[in-house]
Formats: sequence, structure tokens, C-alpha cells
Amino acid sequence: MGLILSASTIYIIESVFTKEEVFSYAWRIPFFISVFGAMVALYIRRSLLETTDFLQAVQDKILLKNPIHELFKNHKYSLFKLFTIFLTTQVSFFVVFIFGKSMKIEFLHYDSQVAGKFNLLTVVSYTISTFVFGYISSKINKRYVILSGTIGILFSAYPQSLYLKLLEVNVVK
Repeated sequence: MGLILSASTIYIIESVFTKEEVFSYAWRIPFFISVFGAMVALYIRRSLLETTDFLQAVQDKILLKNPIHELFKNHKYSLFKLFTIFLTTQVSFFVVFIFGKSMKIEFLHYDSQVAGKFNLLTVVSYTISTFVFGYISSKINKRYVILSGTIGILFSAYPQSLYLKLLEVNVVK
């Protein structure tokens, strides 16, 4: 939801204000709005009930004193696997959502409104697919879902790099 809210906020700001206004002062508006979002998140977090397992661990006094140290000391391989998965998803996220919008505006000469709308629709599809593939991974082995997603990212990256190379050649000419 945070991705959708942030993409919507940026789209609205870019729709309401001129490019000059966005660059001079309107870029600050989403940051001020996020202060309210942070307060809502803090309220929600403080209002949540702890799980019975956590309450039992507190009562039995079996909580780790330094869980970060425990993680790095005894779970290096799991940490490495999580880092690899995270790296794969974050690289693809930044290519699509950050670089993709800039590429549409700078290289393809799309209007900022069109690029923003495309970005918003992409964020919505990203969010929906997160739920869908999360559900699928609960039914079948997560490893296959993650592996097929990684392979899909790799196969889609190659045509995109060819397209960028083509753009580079056309821009130079």
C-alpha cells in the first residue's frame, strides 16, 4: 500500500503543479505528507497485540539479548540467501520504477503525466502480483516461485538492454 500511496502522491503532485513549481517547492509536499503516514504507522504499531509465542518467551525469559549478533554468528547461509533474494527484487524494482520513468521521459520523450500514470499502474500491478505470488508460494515450494521470478527478471532484462542499446545508437545519430 505504501508503494501505491507514494506513486499516487507523486502522480497527483506532478498533475497539479507545473514542472517549475515541482522543482522549486512542490517536491517537498510528499515528504510532509509522509510525516502523517509515519504517525499513523506508529499508532498502528503501538496498538498491535503481541503474539502469544512472544508473550510466552518474555514470561519464560528466553529472549535473546542480542538477536543481531545471533543472526550473523549462526545463520550466515540463510542471511546470504535472503540477501540474494532481496538484491534480485530490489534491482528489478529500481530498474522498473526509478529508471523506467526517467527513461520514458528523457529518452522516449513521453510526457511526465503519461510516464507517471504508467509508473502508478506498474506499482499497482506489482502490488497485486505480490499477493498472487505470495499465495502461490504458500501452495507450492517457495524456492520454485523465487527461482522462476529470478529467471523471468533475467530474461526480461536482456531485451530491455538491447532496446536501450538501440536507443543509445539512435540518440547518438
